[in-house]
Amino acid sequence: MRGPSVVIEISDTGPGIAADELPKIFEPFYTTRFNAAGLGLSLTYSIVDQFQGELSVSSVEGQGTTFRIHLPAVTSSCQ
Repeated sequence: MRGPSVVIEISDTGPGIAADELPKIFEPFYTTRFNAAGLGLSLTYSIVDQFQGELSVSSVEGQGTTFRIHLPAVTSSCQ
């Protein structure tokens, strides 16, 4: 992402996400949970994309997961 941006980073120390599941987690209705719709991450991805941002994830099984949201900074001048 070029230009000024805002970065939001969310991390946990949970079980992590399996490497073979990572490419699928932003797909609508993809879930590994029994009572889940699988829409949360796909909706988040869509919202970030609409604001011309980027959503990325890195995860290590047994160590945790980190999501990063990069959004373009909006500047305005007040007079």
